[in-house]
Amino acid sequence: MTYASHLSFIKTIAAQSPNQLLFKLPILEPSEPNSGGHTILGWKDITYSQFLSDVERLAKYWLNVLGYADGHGSTIGLWMAGMTYTDVVHLFSLMTAGFVPHTLDLNFQVFTIIALDSDELADKALDDMPLPSDRQDKAGNDIIMMHHTSGSTSGRPKIVRLTQSWFSAALVQMKNAGCIVLTPWVDFTPEELLQIIKECKINTIHQFSALLNRTLREATTNLELELALKSLEFIGHTGSSIGKEESKWAIEHEIPLRDLFGSTETGVLMASLTNDTILYPIKLPGIVYEFWPVDATRVGLTSSGLFELVIPRVSLDCPFFCDPKEGHHRTKDLFEEVHPGAYKYRGRLDDMIKMENASICDTRYIETQVSDSCKDLISCCVVVGSNRPSPVLLVEPLSDDIDRTKLKEKIGTKVQLINKNSYSHERIDPSHILIVQRGGLPRTSAGRKPFSRFEGSKE
Repeated sequence: MTYASHLSFIKTIAAQSPNQLLFKLPILEPSEPNSGGHTILGWKDITYSQFLSDVERLAKYWLNVLGYADGHGSTIGLWMAGMTYTDVVHLFSLMTAGFVPHTLDLNFQVFTIIALDSDELADKALDDMPLPSDRQDKAGNDIIMMHHTSGSTSGRPKIVRLTQSWFSAALVQMKNAGCIVLTPWVDFTPEELLQIIKECKINTIHQFSALLNRTLREATTNLELELALKSLEFIGHTGSSIGKEESKWAIEHEIPLRDLFGSTETGVLMASLTNDTILYPIKLPGIVYEFWPVDATRVGLTSSGLFELVIPRVSLDCPFFCDPKEGHHRTKDLFEEVHPGAYKYRGRLDDMIKMENASICDTRYIETQVSDSCKDLISCCVVVGSNRPSPVLLVEPLSDDIDRTKLKEKIGTKVQLINKNSYSHERIDPSHILIVQRGGLPRTSAGRKPFSRFEGSKE
């Protein structure tokens, strides 16, 4: 089975409605780096036809620079933030040219980058270069893009391969998205968000819960912001939970909050129907989810009543990597079924924890690295911090008769070396190292340390 390419989706809309808006880009007032805040002077409209033109133009450039004959399926690394219009055009253009872009996160410190001089794109000889027609349709398992993990599990990055069928599922979800307001930052101040709502006339917001909490708190004393939020059709939030007080206020004032659940590998999988934490699987053509019962002994309970979310291989959004024996993607995310077809998130089946920004942190890897590098200082350590901005390291010293201030400084120095190969949300800040008494950390009956990652609830 073949799938229409990403460009076919854009071409269809561009042909039917060439002036339909795809993006609105902010025109920003120049400011000093790290000055805080953004002054939006206006907006630049990007239509589907303009985006198509930009993508095809840049695709020809990449074919010219990287080699037309060698372009079929070759992987091209891109070190980018992924937050700008230019980033989006680069991704689509490389895929259009037949390459497989591999995005590398700017926060990952191991990689280096060579800047591309934008003036090179002005080569008029590219205008007549044809784009190969045989790259328009793909088989479902064809790899069209890759990104990577931080390397927490194995000490080196793991490649996450995105297939054409996965991308087709993503296009199904964005089919009715309309115009997207694309800004190079996500931490909107309440004032900036109010300006975006008013000037761009948006009706949908997707934001991390920690940032939305700030906006909701401001709205309790800002009537204009409250009315702007009420005017929206959908406010999706993910990561950690909305604060209880903020959630209560939002319900009382009819703010259309919706809890979302998903992952980097799959996208959005579940959503609430109202302002609560009860989640329902997304229902779209070709997308199928299953919930498998979990053995209670695996989560340290006498009885479980929990289910693991599993994405069958037949589902369009099933990631490329899946269980080699079963052929499915085991998310290792745990849920309680509160009534038929409705679920509450209850934690993880492994040593991973989800941070405030919905990213994954491998606690066991960090614990192993700290234990190995600090074995002359500590007897045991545990990493916690589910739904928090960054993890906390709890350590037991080799002896209680020790200067805790000096011990913390020594551990902090060694932890900084571990942080170099970690994303920002995985890094242990020296101020987040806590010394406990010997025997203060949990152990199993066998004396082995592992701290249960089943933390019970998002609430």
